[in-house]
Amino acid sequence: MRSIHRYVSIISILLVFSTACLANPLKDRLKNEFKNRSYVIKGFPEDTKLEVNSGFQPANKWHEGSWTTANILVEDVKTNDRDIEFLGHRVGFLYDAKKNKMIKVKLGDAIDLKIKGVAGMNPDDLVRNIRKQVLLSEVSDIEDVLPESWKPYFRGDFKPSADGKIHFHPPGLAPVAMKDEDVRTLEAAEKMADGEMLYKVSQVNQVDPPKPVHTPDPQYSEIAKKTETEGVVVLWAIVDRNGNINSLVVERPMGLGLDEEAMAAVQQWKFEPARHNGQPVAVQINVEVNFRLYR
Repeated sequence: MRSIHRYVSIISILLVFSTACLANPLKDRLKNEFKNRSYVIKGFPEDTKLEVNSGFQPANKWHEGSWTTANILVEDVKTNDRDIEFLGHRVGFLYDAKKNKMIKVKLGDAIDLKIKGVAGMNPDDLVRNIRKQVLLSEVSDIEDVLPESWKPYFRGDFKPSADGKIHFHPPGLAPVAMKDEDVRTLEAAEKMADGEMLYKVSQVNQVDPPKPVHTPDPQYSEIAKKTETEGVVVLWAIVDRNGNINSLVVERPMGLGLDEEAMAAVQQWKFEPARHNGQPVAVQINVEVNFRLYR
């Protein structure tokens, strides 16, 4: 009887050892693919405990934030017979004025991201699905899920010309040649998708600027407040002939969620509309939103 028990024990140990060995190749593959690299988490969650189902969709309710704060630096990968788990810290994107680009900064939050019920998948399919649907690093994949207000900046559409000015021509606008009383061609207006003329503020072209009448201040994102981040967000905006904000695009960001706070505030702004020859018209303007902490 003792011999039987001994053999049963040995078989049990061998089974446990065999299972552990089978799990190691997957764990090693995932570590090789993901460890010590940073990724944008699709869905831009603010949460720190994240679960994804076997269809690679959020399994619990996520609170969506900014892509500039929804990044993880993967520091460890764990697996069992069903699930895989990515452990790391939150990484943010912050605009560096000296370098004129966004840089990565490690933030304090620890992130635990678990993908449930996928450990038995083919490793190649598993890695491909994670890269396409959960942890994004390819520029095209990130751009696909960005809000429209971010895509021009992300693509590098704001380009300086020889005069040092930034030029941006958004989709849906067609250049229109205007002629004044002296029949001089003025590149002062464009036609929007709805057929309305879009003007640029200019004394030469007799377009008076819109006058702000209601400009609520933006809120501070929690991460930017914790890191005591200050600066200016520049937005490309259209004010329609009713004095409302019609379109907003990030021209020069700050990151750490402040750009979304700037847009949320400016979207509520009201203006006395710009005027051309005394008539209200839509105009393109640049809006600077200042973020300052008062200590």
